[in-house]
Amino acid sequence: MTIAQAMDIAIAHQAAGRSAEAEEVYRAILDQVPNNAFALNFLGVVLSSRGQKQEGIRLMRQSIEADPIVAVFHTNLSGALIETGDYHGAEMAARAAIEREPKDGQAHVNLAQVQWQQQREDEAIATMRRAAELLPARADVYSHLGRYYAGSGRLEESLVPLRRAVELDPGSSAYHANLGGSFYALLRLKDAEQEYRKAIELKPDEPAYHTDLALVLLLAGEWTDGLREYESRLKVPIMRTAPRSYGKPQWDGSPLDGRTIFLHTEQGFGDAILFSRYVPILAESGAKVILEARPELLDLFQSLKGVGQVIARGQTPPQFDVHSPLLSVPMYLGTTPRSIPANVPYLRPDEGRIDHWRRIIGAQAGDAKLRIGLVWGGSKSSVYDAQRSIMLQDLSPLLAVEGVRWYSLQVGVDALLSGPFMAGQMVELSGDFRDFSDTAAAIESLDLVISVDTSVAHVAGAIGKPVWMFVPHLPFWPWLTEGTSTGWYPTMQLFRQADPNSWVPAISEVADALRQKLAAL
Repeated sequence: MTIAQAMDIAIAHQAAGRSAEAEEVYRAILDQVPNNAFALNFLGVVLSSRGQKQEGIRLMRQSIEADPIVAVFHTNLSGALIETGDYHGAEMAARAAIEREPKDGQAHVNLAQVQWQQQREDEAIATMRRAAELLPARADVYSHLGRYYAGSGRLEESLVPLRRAVELDPGSSAYHANLGGSFYALLRLKDAEQEYRKAIELKPDEPAYHTDLALVLLLAGEWTDGLREYESRLKVPIMRTAPRSYGKPQWDGSPLDGRTIFLHTEQGFGDAILFSRYVPILAESGAKVILEARPELLDLFQSLKGVGQVIARGQTPPQFDVHSPLLSVPMYLGTTPRSIPANVPYLRPDEGRIDHWRRIIGAQAGDAKLRIGLVWGGSKSSVYDAQRSIMLQDLSPLLAVEGVRWYSLQVGVDALLSGPFMAGQMVELSGDFRDFSDTAAAIESLDLVISVDTSVAHVAGAIGKPVWMFVPHLPFWPWLTEGTSTGWYPTMQLFRQADPNSWVPAISEVADALRQKLAAL
């Protein structure tokens, strides 16, 4: 058998996914011709695909030393380097491949992936578009392109390549889900539902698809079906909700008369605050309630009517009969948009803390007609944050309204911006907050809170304080898609973002409303 014939056999094994057989033949070739560049490179690809990344990359580099002219050698190397996170090396290899073969479509795919990882969005889109021209039958290339458009906020443009990916490979559940994601972000909820249901049909055991469908149904107001589907979130790692197992059953909605239920909070602070309203309801039904929460919420949650005990997350709970994730309770209690329990306030900060913050805020108020707390950014760890947060400087039209004393309730990295930007025009409060009880006490001492959709807005609503909230174009499902009020918080007014790429109209709307409020005083 000649070397060429052996190469053909090895390549056929590799293409068919028989990596062990391919490796055996490539090594046999290298035993005879140790510097055979093709055998070195393709063996490197085989090893890299099996998890032996560094050895695979070493062989690919060796093949390039043996024959630096062959474009595919550089293309394969760039793909392997992407998988190890070496984006600089991957870009160099991809560009070397394109230099040698300008029509190398996979090299363009690799280069675009590097550019996207480095947040060079426009470059990544242009490069992936070129890859699609070179590889018009590759569904994955169109899927990448569509996701890049969507990820850069160009949602309408994302639909064409995402649809093309589905046309090329209608049996891919992922491509239907990607298309559903863009429809969802555009609030085309019926279209999104159709695509997610198709993804579920193709891959019924994928919990992420059920969770995505749930969010569509919930946002559409179909809460009975949506909350049932939303239970799938407990199996989705990105939801930050680890399944619990205590040797005790999870509550199934059956009567709790005299039984002890252990409720554990999940997801973000805002979710815990919003759904903690169910603790008094369960207590009124005869349940003994133990509530677990993150440490920052412990003191404030002590004020929940009927709560038996509040413990820190990770602490071993006392004896209980059943347990439940907090966000599962609305399903078992049959919550719908017409039956939201809104007995507000259901949280109350400590009176001593209220007195403390009232003195501080009062001393800074001057002759202002209104004392307003402001929050412009959410937690940077949330995948939702890019949609909901606003740059402080973009709020200039609002901050320019006369007759207001502004108080920063912002925490985290964004809080550092208030001093330099406002040059002393805003009173910084959050630097002295120990937990959410301090946040609530400070809000109790203000006239109004204006906030993006983050935990502080939930605190204001839960204690019954007036709060104006900026709602992003793609809202958190409890806010639904229309309306300026919400059944969850009677004292909350919603200001919705009409254009997903601009907050300007909503900011102007809030500034006008604020001027009208001041004129009425």
